[in-house]
Amino acid sequence: MRLVVLEPQCSGHHEEYLKALLAEISNYFSELILLTSSECADRFQGLIENRVLVRKMPKFIIGSCKSKNVIVRTIGSVVMLLYTYFYVKRVKGTELFLPYFDSLVIAFALVRRLFKSWKVVATIHHAPTKKLKQTFLDRSFMNSNLTMVVHSERIREKIRRNLSEDHGKRVLSVDYPSFQIQEPVGCHVDRLTQKFFSKKSVPIMLYFGGLRYDKGIDILFRALRKVNRNVEVRVVGSEDYFTEKYILKEANAIGSLDKGVVIKPKISYVSDEEKVQNFLDADFIVLPYRKMFSGQSGPLVEGIAHGCIPIVPNIDILASVVENLGAGLVYEAEDPNSLAQAIVRGIDELEVHKKAIQSNLCKFLYKHSLKKFCDKYIRILKI
Repeated sequence: MRLVVLEPQCSGHHEEYLKALLAEISNYFSELILLTSSECADRFQGLIENRVLVRKMPKFIIGSCKSKNVIVRTIGSVVMLLYTYFYVKRVKGTELFLPYFDSLVIAFALVRRLFKSWKVVATIHHAPTKKLKQTFLDRSFMNSNLTMVVHSERIREKIRRNLSEDHGKRVLSVDYPSFQIQEPVGCHVDRLTQKFFSKKSVPIMLYFGGLRYDKGIDILFRALRKVNRNVEVRVVGSEDYFTEKYILKEANAIGSLDKGVVIKPKISYVSDEEKVQNFLDADFIVLPYRKMFSGQSGPLVEGIAHGCIPIVPNIDILASVVENLGAGLVYEAEDPNSLAQAIVRGIDELEVHKKAIQSNLCKFLYKHSLKKFCDKYIRILKI
């Protein structure tokens, strides 16, 4: 069996996600080919002892798919899929895997009939919120052999509500994993014992991830202005909608209020070692996300897996993680007052929340293990 994987992006968690997954599924196919950009090809070249063949896509296609113009971007995505169709046909591929389908939904719906003779597995990370995209998502299943993967039961439920009954049956859930934990669950929990029983002079709260608008770092800053507790807040991520200049300005302004809140920003790429250390140091993982956020959160899963108490908005996909965990705090989305109250409550009741996390961590780790994630994907791809 010959599997072709189309993934033009490999920045941030895309690379981490894809490398971990390809390392496992490459064992189950006679040949695995990754179609990607020149930039990504350099990072993946020689991956997994050359079990994955890396092939570069033309630069003009990649460039058009990144355009800020929606029409140009959509046309670029259509051209990318046409290129993929002829490539799969030429190499006699038997299956196509689209690990980041979110940006290809409309384009795939337009050319779906081309792919009807092949099995196509596509992963969508965010439940579409706009009616147009929901419509095209339903059409993607018509006259195609498409199976869709999502990373939360709640996302699955939301997507299925906008699909026909037959199409909804082809949406499957695979829980998002912790990519940093490779050791057995028992060993990892033992390593966290010191964290749970250690006493810090000041609790540490972590915001981790890209500074996109929907991730709401500005909401967190407005909340922190209302917090009068000693707390160290680490902001770790790369510039996006919000810039380093803005972060530093807000950090200085909040620090000057002299209420005990100290913000320590690191606005840059961090290594895997630094990432793990930040999660191990932190008592809380905070998500100030806006209501428009409609996916599962990697930092949330990684934070809980490393013993962090989650503080999340009442967006059902995120709140359900806390509900199933039986630990953490939920606040009113986009409400700085509600977030400030949750932060204060978390700090005041720190030991209570630590015990709740410790009691429920094993169950969470088994559910979100990398092995379980890969095994489910392999079953879907091999069906």
